[in-house]
Amino acid sequence: MNKKSIVMIVAVVLCILVAQSAFAYDTTRSNVYLPLEVKEEYTLDEALWFNPTIYAIDVLQFIQAYLDPENPVDFYLAAAEYTDEQIEENFIIYQAFIEPEYAGYVNFEYSCDVEAYADSVNYHFDPDVPYVFSILFEEVADVAPMFPRGIGRANAYNTFRRCALQLAIYAAKNGTTPGFQICYDIIQETLAYYEQQFDEAMAAEAEATGTVVESN
Repeated sequence: MNKKSIVMIVAVVLCILVAQSAFAYDTTRSNVYLPLEVKEEYTLDEALWFNPTIYAIDVLQFIQAYLDPENPVDFYLAAAEYTDEQIEENFIIYQAFIEPEYAGYVNFEYSCDVEAYADSVNYHFDPDVPYVFSILFEEVADVAPMFPRGIGRANAYNTFRRCALQLAIYAAKNGTTPGFQICYDIIQETLAYYEQQFDEAMAAEAEATGTVVESN
């Protein structure tokens, strides 16, 4: 590791220590940290505890790949200071690509923390059914090392901000994050598809009207 990398990591850690003090205590959850073990199946309690963090990491990586693919550390440090409203505004980017049927209808809180959503509609999970995490862009084995102290519980918005800090550390050490390339490829493929659809629609209209349309 060269001196530049060491300086960057130290700078990120100092920024994180300052930022964490702003929301270190979340009155909605206990100050408990549980290790995320790599397993094929999880209990309901484990799933409800770990899933918000895993979901937030998916969302954050996708938004970073869309908004600022060249500067992951800067992006994540900025995201760690997002207000709840800013999180919701940026979450729509993720929804537009991955969950378009929910875009603008289901907020980040209830998408991230299914336990909070279940409580809001008085739904009860089956505690005897094993659960498997629905991770889109990385593996549990990638997430677990990001949280050496274990994973705590917080409300969805503080979970987002805390995950942003952990991703900043990871990106400072590794230059990128585990799911970045997958996210970036999905974005490019989707945009290329819609551009093709647009070009074909314009060509069809031009043929129908007898006009000439220049290709992009």
